[in-house]
Amino acid sequence: MIIPFNIESGGFRETILSALKEHESLASNSGPISIDLGAEASGYSGKVRVAIQSAADEGFSVVSGWSGKDPTRFPARIRAAATSIKDIGHEGEYFIHHDDGVIKIQKVSGKPNPVIFGEVPGVKSGDTFPDRQAMHDANVHRGIVQGIAAEGSAIVLNEGYVDDEDNGDIIIYTGQGGQDSKNVQVADQELRAGNKFLARNYAEGIPVRVSRGPKLKSPYAPKKGYQYGGLYRIDHYWSDIGVHGFAIYRYRLIRIASQESVPVPAAGDSPARPLPQGNQTPDRVTTTTQRVVRSTRIGKAIKKLYDYTCQVCGTRLEIHSGAYAECCHIKPLGKPHNGPDVMENVLCLCPNCHVLFDHHVITLEDDLSIPQRGTKLNVAATHKLDLGHIRYHRDRVQAS
Repeated sequence: MIIPFNIESGGFRETILSALKEHESLASNSGPISIDLGAEASGYSGKVRVAIQSAADEGFSVVSGWSGKDPTRFPARIRAAATSIKDIGHEGEYFIHHDDGVIKIQKVSGKPNPVIFGEVPGVKSGDTFPDRQAMHDANVHRGIVQGIAAEGSAIVLNEGYVDDEDNGDIIIYTGQGGQDSKNVQVADQELRAGNKFLARNYAEGIPVRVSRGPKLKSPYAPKKGYQYGGLYRIDHYWSDIGVHGFAIYRYRLIRIASQESVPVPAAGDSPARPLPQGNQTPDRVTTTTQRVVRSTRIGKAIKKLYDYTCQVCGTRLEIHSGAYAECCHIKPLGKPHNGPDVMENVLCLCPNCHVLFDHHVITLEDDLSIPQRGTKLNVAATHKLDLGHIRYHRDRVQAS
């Protein structure tokens, strides 16, 4: 049976939506998330399993837990919760439990919603979309409410925060949280959820997709609909006091140069898993980095394999956004070296050892010993290094 989504805003839907916007774990299998509705302990008491699809605008389906025949009799509080889940851009199957004025939401175990970082195939800077739903469906910005998409993969500027500044190639973006329903800052922001993901993107060099909406007061904003503005890198972030007197997080984003210039819209514009195999000839056109530190799928895999611990010195760094390490290519990428972006050619190093390795202050012997330190490289059993790449790095030292 298909249950229509809520049409009216406010009430239980607004309460639940506000709470869900603060939770970064809804897309995962963790939980449940508990939300106190602040209402009397009445209404339907029980647990319903629902299936939500982003492309199904007419409503959601009931998998189990409710056997009624009339959709208009479906529990209002559970219906509001299902609508709120779709509002923030999530889909899949969820358990929604209501009892004594408290809603509990938990994602059913299964494959998590995919998150795309960097460029989206088939989408280019300047492309327009009629609304947030269209952007969501195109994977440009997953979610139709939040300004920060899943895991900080994208942001939308649309007059959400008065502290935002849009200068085209340079943006000062305000983090999320602490606002009331009228977009007035009433509390301090915290380094969590989307704010923490953006901080992580800064630390790891992950680019962010930027789009603009019609309410944004900027010469780069479209007159109607939404416009994709391309990839930006986070150059810096900090905590500040906003115009309303509360602490906010601010992010300085700089447009990545290898794209067309920021479009100025014309009037009326609208819209333990197996390790990855990598790529023997990595693409050097698509932008996926912020600086020399790579942030590819291979890099993420190697960091997780060693729990962000340096293979040379054993250092594990913790910054505000979490653990930090760098992926080091033994045989460098690009001309004239043309090293592959594969597991056999990468190491997990701390920033210091990364610099020392790149400048040949430390090298590796065939037995993986480090002669300059009198120690040996820490290598996991599943991490097979290519001896040819190691010799290439060492030979460059001898030739210099």
